Amino acid sequence: MIGVNSRLNWFSWFVAFYIFAMIVMPFVGRLIDQKPLFYSLVCIGAFFIGEVALHEFYPHYTENDWTQRLFDCLLQTPCMILGYLFAKQHWFTMIHIPQSKYMSLLAFFLIVGILIARSLKSAFWGFNLDFFYAPLFIFSVLIMTNQLSNRIVSKVLTILGNTSVYMWFFHALFFTKVTRELYQPFVAVSDSFWIVTSWTILLTFVCSWCILFVVNKIEKKLK
Repeated sequence: MIGVNSRLNWFSWFVAFYIFAMIVMPFVGRLIDQKPLFYSLVCIGAFFIGEVALHEFYPHYTENDWTQRLFDCLLQTPCMILGYLFAKQHWFTMIHIPQSKYMSLLAFFLIVGILIARSLKSAFWGFNLDFFYAPLFIFSVLIMTNQLSNRIVSKVLTILGNTSVYMWFFHALFFTKVTRELYQPFVAVSDSFWIVTSWTILLTFVCSWCILFVVNKIEKKLK
């Protein structure tokens, strides 16, 4: 129920981490707010040491669902702390991004390079390299979106935001263990991962937009 036993539904891997984050981050956040850089480094180091200690002193952690989830949480927490630090310090908003076609080209190659690098190397000595990949990827996306009309970007993000919950619902129907036998044939249109992914995104968006349209109509009539 809380995503610990992955055999129930491997798409619920994030549930345990969310619960872990809700328990840990209020305390970590208070520390970081006092001395952002110092306590961020301390907390990142502490969680990394905890991850390494679990790996070294209990090498059979993968055989137990609880210790496996604990390891996953310790592995991901430094990235979460970094994200919190970036958000609190508003570092991305401080960066001036000039509008230029060359910047878009640079961002594109950065994104491709990051995706390739991550596929080749996701961790180094047990440290999650998403710690570096994630901010670089976000920065690259910011560069690209900054080159577009703000109105277009805002409209697209608004539409995706409004339909995101419903898209996640349909995604769950297609891939959750207890329902995928019935619904997955709608998206299993090819053996290609990219074709299936693209079709799934498109289908979930269309279905979500239809539901949102009906919901909005009902809400207007009820008002």
